[in-house]
Amino acid sequence: MLKKLIPLKVVLPIALLSASLTIALPAAPVLACTPPPGGLVIPSPAERTRNADLVFLGTVTEVFQVQGEVGDHAHIDVEIYYKGQGVGRLVSVSGFGSTAICLSPVTVGDRLVFFVGIGEGSKLYAKYMTQFDATTIAEPAILAEIQTAAGQPPLTPFPEEVAA
Repeated sequence: MLKKLIPLKVVLPIALLSASLTIALPAAPVLACTPPPGGLVIPSPAERTRNADLVFLGTVTEVFQVQGEVGDHAHIDVEIYYKGQGVGRLVSVSGFGSTAICLSPVTVGDRLVFFVGIGEGSKLYAKYMTQFDATTIAEPAILAEIQTAAGQPPLTPFPEEVAA
């Protein structure tokens, strides 16, 4: 039984085009969050409180992205500061996002405890000790642990205070 061969003048251009596309097109970046060796151990709320510049309870009012930055920014309506002097009732914090890139996800309406750092120009950012640990749920036992670790009385921001 004879098989019909495809002429070289047809195969060669297709092969060259395939090879050039393989070389010319960069591979898409792959984002992955891999647990560290030995597994992921989330630090306690007390450890995260000691590590953060600010710790507060608040509700996410807006989530948005800034061009050129990885992760999401969130506007948060602060109910109470557990650590730090507080910077206002409404704050903007960067550094949240998908668990696929090891960040703490936030969505509008989330009422959480936020562990925050203060960066250059007094910009606020999500403070991580490991993966996914820039926020925690607002349960009474957790709030009591945070308050004890903060070593200061909680502060309630005035309603008119607004921070950038």
